[in-house]
Amino acid sequence: MPNENLENLVKIEDFKHPDLSNETRFDVIYGAAHAFCLAALKNAGYRSESRYIVFQCAQHTIGLEPEYWTSSPSVYRS
Repeated sequence: MPNENLENLVKIEDFKHPDLSNETRFDVIYGAAHAFCLAALKNAGYRSESRYIVFQCAQHTIGLEPEYWTSSPSVYRS
């Protein structure tokens, strides 16, 4: 796993910081979730530049049901 993905996973602890805005909290959790799903996708032998595809594939790579990853397309930033 590249160092940037490890850094995103470590940042999840930052989510608990009381001074963070809701936007920053979302960015921290979203980044960590993306890093986790991307690592699972790569572990399965695939890759994608699309964040939306990375989350869609989580259903197959880690058994994450669609209700957990389905959201407004506007949240998927590349």
